Amino acid sequence: MSRAAYKRFRDKQSKDWRIIYRIDVDAIILLDVFNKTTNKTPKFIIEKCKKRLKQYDLI
Repeated sequence: MSRAAYKRFRDKQSKDWRIIYRIDVDAIILLDVFNKTTNKTPKFIIEKCKKRLKQYDLI
């Protein structure tokens, strides 16, 4: 299984956003997109992404 990654970007209003995703051989799975307000990713977002990956891997 490949690992999830993240990418940061800034919009026109100078807000930082983070996208958490995983690249598989046949798909790019977007797990979450959220406004970055701290240096550390909140635990509930990490748990939500893990749950989504688990559900995806069952398909």
